[in-house]
Amino acid sequence: MGLRDAFAGISEIVPFALAYQGENDREAMTRWGTLVGEIAARTLPDLAMPPAPPSRDRKRIGFVSAHFRAHTICNLFKGWLTGTDRDAFEVHLISTAGPGDGVTRGLSDKVDTAHFAPMGVPELARHIRSLECDALIYPDIGMDPRTQVLAALPLAPRQLMGWGHPVSSGLPAVDTFISSELMEPDDGADHYREDLMTLPGLSIVYDRPPQPGDPAAHDYLCAQALFKIMPEQDAVFTSILKETPGRKLAFFAHPIAEVTAAFRDRLAAVLRNRGIDADTALEFIPPCDRAAFLKHLSGARVILDTFGWSGGNTSLEAFAMETPVVTLPGRFMRGRHTHAMLKLLELDALAATDADDYVRIATRLMTDELFHDEVTAQIATGADRLFGDPRVIPAFNDLLRTL
Repeated sequence: MGLRDAFAGISEIVPFALAYQGENDREAMTRWGTLVGEIAARTLPDLAMPPAPPSRDRKRIGFVSAHFRAHTICNLFKGWLTGTDRDAFEVHLISTAGPGDGVTRGLSDKVDTAHFAPMGVPELARHIRSLECDALIYPDIGMDPRTQVLAALPLAPRQLMGWGHPVSSGLPAVDTFISSELMEPDDGADHYREDLMTLPGLSIVYDRPPQPGDPAAHDYLCAQALFKIMPEQDAVFTSILKETPGRKLAFFAHPIAEVTAAFRDRLAAVLRNRGIDADTALEFIPPCDRAAFLKHLSGARVILDTFGWSGGNTSLEAFAMETPVVTLPGRFMRGRHTHAMLKLLELDALAATDADDYVRIATRLMTDELFHDEVTAQIATGADRLFGDPRVIPAFNDLLRTL
């Protein structure tokens, strides 16, 4: 394989699925990031050294992503972009996916300059370098190959990443991982090649979605993409259904029918061993838009979080619907999103200590009306704490002032 082929390869693939192994990915991602950085630097040697921006009254900050559009990443992190202190900083939005959509155009009105023109990766990298930013912020390295290559090059003196893909980038050119103080475990710094810096609360400012009318009723709902549901959770789902006979567990079907069928067959085999008929116990909701998705969240009695990689955007939306979410906090930040939300809600009762406790909490929510009412009332009372946390943006701007 020649250098051109290698560069084409890193411009087309990311190790997205690696994080689902449930282990510390720092070493593997460091190897990958070092390789990507070497390929990028050898392909574009004129961009291999960091620039020295001129002195200016307002430091120039660039936000780089393929997802400044109607997308989960934008929902999570646009608050950083729009909340940056414009008196202190000049803000540039750089979309690696071209013009985007109405959301993209709306964000362009909230920054000094928006860059949407479709370009190849080398041209885009040189364009970003020409902006002479003091710092670049990548909300979601690992979600998009083009962004991965750009972040592998030192296009600004400081390069920071958010937790849109909540594992280390492994890239030598990225120096800081911005995370949530409530999501990180005690040994969180050991999980990143980058220096770990945390912001208060959930670290984000998220627009609370309105409750929809006409909710779609469900007993149990696991609202995560099917590929996030590891086989170790099948037995837990089975135990929950065994403890509450006659109740159904719903999932959102994958757009590829074969993926849904494979998942259903896997889970059905475990159910069958416990004497449960999958045809009557399972339900698969066809792919739908966000408005319909919120109706399903709103109408569920109990939402079951995924192990290892918990709900982020989905759990925020569920709590906005005042629907309880049962979670089992994981070892790594990616498995602790929902747990952090429960801390803000002061609802430790929904955070399980182990798989058996998860089953106990889920079945109690289904069968104990008083407990369910108490939990939903507490969510309703505290949900606003998950949205618009007034501490986040000042802390984010304080971080930028240190750059």
